[in-house]
Amino acid sequence: MVLPSAWRAIYHNVKALGYGGTHPYHEEGNLAVNCCTGELRPVVFKIEKL
Repeated sequence: MVLPSAWRAIYHNVKALGYGGTHPYHEEGNLAVNCCTGELRPVVFKIEKL
C-alpha cells in the first residue's frame, strides 16, 4: 500500500517514466530513485520502467 505522502513524493518520476521520459543521471535512463521523508522512517523507492 502506498500512502498519499509517498505517492506525492514519487508521482513526478512515475509520470515521467510512464510517458517515455528518461533520467540522464542513470546509465539505462529508465530508472529513478526517490525518497519519501517520513518523521520516523524515511523510505527509498526504486522506480523502473519495464
